Amino acid sequence: MSSSSARAIFLSMVCVSLLLGGCGGCLATDAPVERPGIKDCPCLNGAGCDEEGACVCQNGFYGEQCELGCSCQNGGSCDDGALGTGECACAPGFYGQRCASVCNCAPGQACVDGVDGDGSCLCPSGEVGPDCDLEPTCACANGGVCDGQGLCVCQPGFYGERCALTCGCESGGVCDDGAQGTGACTCAAGFYGEKCEQACACEGKPCDGVTGACGECAAGTYGAQCDEVCSCENAALCDDGKLGTGACSCAPGFYGQRCQGVCACENGSVCDDGAQGTGACTCTAGTFG
Repeated sequence: MSSSSARAIFLSMVCVSLLLGGCGGCLATDAPVERPGIKDCPCLNGAGCDEEGACVCQNGFYGEQCELGCSCQNGGSCDDGALGTGECACAPGFYGQRCASVCNCAPGQACVDGVDGDGSCLCPSGEVGPDCDLEPTCACANGGVCDGQGLCVCQPGFYGERCALTCGCESGGVCDDGAQGTGACTCAAGFYGEKCEQACACEGKPCDGVTGACGECAAGTYGAQCDEVCSCENAALCDDGKLGTGACSCAPGFYGQRCQGVCACENGSVCDDGAQGTGACTCTAGTFG
């Protein structure tokens, strides 16, 4: 038997074996199988399709069909791929939406770089000036730090140009601190004195936060510190005192918020007087005008 005849018989046996084994027929004659979606994959810019028909973009392209090209510059990396946004992540020393701008800071300065950066330069701690080459003019104490202008920024509880002074407020008093502060204390309710070091003895009555005096304000003044002055006129009564509002109660025949208006009603007519009055007259029977 020739070699070609033997080969034909062997192939016939393989085909029969496959048919009997339920494999669906001779593999040598099967048509290729096409996966759904692959044939019509619309990917662009050299992209291929995965098994689900989705695009797999080449580096530097993004969008559902890889139709958009990244525009990052100066070594910036792009958020590419079919699900990418195209946003750039700049390399150090570059800034702007496309990383197109170059930082120009002096040695030792830190650049505000990145996509959201503006390229401004920051000095190391303790140095000032546009080139960070000047010694600070402030010698800040108590943990204060120099800003870019050579001025001190104090820690809470310290004040003065160099933050050298310590607030001494007690009993919850609030200090006017900071480089421009005075160190003056504003006392909490129930305490008084320069440092709020003394407790009021007013038995629940209002207490002056400076002097500790108890009780009400002088006549004609009102407010927590008795520093508001009543403005009532024409012998009106004022709601004065530490808890007062300064509101006026007019005498009969006067009206207006300060009781400054004088009623001019005649012939027994009734005036709309009082702090909320208008001065309008209500005529009696038999009169008009």
